[in-house]
Amino acid sequence: MLTRLKVNGFKNLVDVDVRFGPFTCIAGVSGSGKSNLFDAIRFLALLAEKPLIDAAREIVRGSGGRSADIRSLFHRVGDEYAQEMSFEAEMIIPAEGIDDLHRLIRATWTYLRYDLRLLYMGNAGLWPSEPLQILHEELSPISPAAAGVGPGFSYGSHWWESAIRVSNLRRSTIFDIRDGAAITWQPGSDPDWAAVEHGRLDMRAFPRTVLSSNSIGSIASEPEVMLARQEMRSWRVLHVNPEAMRTPDDVTAPTTVASDGAHVAATLYSIAHEPPTDGRDPYEAETAVYARVANRIWRLVGDVRDLTVERDDKREEYTLYVTDRNGTRHSARALSDGTLRFLALAVIEEEQKPGVLCIEEPENGLHPGRIESLLKLLQAIAMDTNYPIEEGNPLRQVIVSTHSPSVVMRVPADSLVVAELRDTVRDGRHFNRAHFSGLANTWRDPVPSRKGLGLGTLLTYLNPEGYRSLPRPDPDRDPNAEPRVMDRSDIRDLLTPLPDLDG
Repeated sequence: MLTRLKVNGFKNLVDVDVRFGPFTCIAGVSGSGKSNLFDAIRFLALLAEKPLIDAAREIVRGSGGRSADIRSLFHRVGDEYAQEMSFEAEMIIPAEGIDDLHRLIRATWTYLRYDLRLLYMGNAGLWPSEPLQILHEELSPISPAAAGVGPGFSYGSHWWESAIRVSNLRRSTIFDIRDGAAITWQPGSDPDWAAVEHGRLDMRAFPRTVLSSNSIGSIASEPEVMLARQEMRSWRVLHVNPEAMRTPDDVTAPTTVASDGAHVAATLYSIAHEPPTDGRDPYEAETAVYARVANRIWRLVGDVRDLTVERDDKREEYTLYVTDRNGTRHSARALSDGTLRFLALAVIEEEQKPGVLCIEEPENGLHPGRIESLLKLLQAIAMDTNYPIEEGNPLRQVIVSTHSPSVVMRVPADSLVVAELRDTVRDGRHFNRAHFSGLANTWRDPVPSRKGLGLGTLLTYLNPEGYRSLPRPDPDRDPNAEPRVMDRSDIRDLLTPLPDLDG
């Protein structure tokens, strides 16, 4: 789980500091930095798995640029690019996991901070084919008790006890690279500092982060390092491509939903055919899975009565079928783009896999009257911090971006972050940088030294044409649910409700 991210020098992200909860909604107009923030999260996920150059090229390709134009990832003012970019990610990792040899590993610390600073070398580096160099990389534990802070969002005691593990061992860092040329490592089994391989590795020529490497001896085998690596690799940005979902899955396809929405059929079939652990008949358990997913889709698009995945042994493929309310059966090939997008979300909810899921504009293709159902699904995918981390409530969070006023008004007030461009002057030069703010009087309230989000900014965003109105209250809404943005008195005082046409 990503609880906080600081970014500097990556695209238009300069001195950015964003806190995340189980569910976070980032609202803003096009070009305000929402997609760049998602790219920063995805870049960190790639750096936990791939060499520096491969991770950078994948981000550049994803933004439509040339694969070799790594320079475009660095912040630019006029014709001048920044030489460095830095990331600081605070995360909660799973307390247990399985290593590459399928052995159970346990972390003594689960609340960690990962720092990474990269330098652009171009052709001046030791290897012209490796234009990026690691200046600083560090993984260290966070002790909430010692710091007097926690993740910020509200949580129950049972969730905290299941999610946060703090060791009595005095430990200021797990590994630390400074000046690109030395590694210091503090073993978890020894309370004293130990310098291991100090100065023997020249990190300036190392093609990948230490966190991603399995080849740096004891450091790579530390449980916290392995679990942090697995956690960051689970951070993904979802760009559902309906065409990827229309093609039947091969029986050997991965059984997890891909970032483009592929493998929904194989994933759902695998979930439905897991042996039940509660003594139920296997057919009954399978039917229950399909019924839950069909019910989710029905709440979003309406015209769904039944859903199933069939295996064709002759063709060796899985095909997903949906039956509409008239009894007509359709394969995934015939479903609308909107239905397929929401099907991917419903299957992800069933997956129960931990990690971070970033979704851009999930409301696309959805009738405004079903926004409430969509938000309920997205919040159901995220963990519930009133209950412990366990089967059925994995360490999973959802971050969405939107520019829809309908979404912004209906999200919980403490989940909203607004992205906007702010004019900044540095070294006598003006430039626009992305700024992210939460609503006042929520746990996201910015520190006093920063300028927070004014209600005028939010009002302009919610009412781009100056029409000050609010939708009528939803009579079916749970009265005990968290207050939404439009439920706050300071927001409602600025707006006027729509006239009661029924009266």
